Amino acid sequence: MGGSAVLSIPGTPPSYNTTAHAHWRKVRHEKQKWEGFLHIALMEQRVPRKLNFVSASATLHFKQRRRRDAINHLVTLDKALGDVLQAAGYLEDDTPEFYRFGTLDFVAPSPEPLTLVHLDYR
Repeated sequence: MGGSAVLSIPGTPPSYNTTAHAHWRKVRHEKQKWEGFLHIALMEQRVPRKLNFVSASATLHFKQRRRRDAINHLVTLDKALGDVLQAAGYLEDDTPEFYRFGTLDFVAPSPEPLTLVHLDYR
């Protein structure tokens, strides 16, 4: 039962630089918002539940070309994806035995902000 999917989400996750010192409610709201986006995208792509392992990577498209630190955008995206995979029954747990998030690439300039999450699963 192996497969792959690409989750397409308009917009990009916030940088950790904008949430690091924010009120906890704002940080929680952003994570929950991205969990919702990812859950809808998982259902749209008909990703099966009860998987043994998911490997993810992503490409973020930005309107403007400028220097960005990948880990700052990965914080929200990685945490939200791992949590939704577990909570919605796609994975037993979001530990490295079941889930890994690899690379995060940037494309800029791009017509519109966009997040593409690439999944390989079994």
